[in-house]
Amino acid sequence: MAAKNTTNQFYDTIRKEHERLTNVKEYGVQKFSDEWIRHKLASAFFREVKTIEDIIFQRV
Repeated sequence: MAAKNTTNQFYDTIRKEHERLTNVKEYGVQKFSDEWIRHKLASAFFREVKTIEDIIFQRV
């Protein structure tokens, strides 16, 4: 059961970081593209971009 809690915390961390990067604005528009954000998260969390997409859109 502990692994499930740890995994859920990991997923929540990724989702929160995605939300934070999405909300960065410059001149009233989103500063970073969605594609850039997904690649940045994949690099930061050592996962594939597809895995990050699945986590963000709660497909896992």
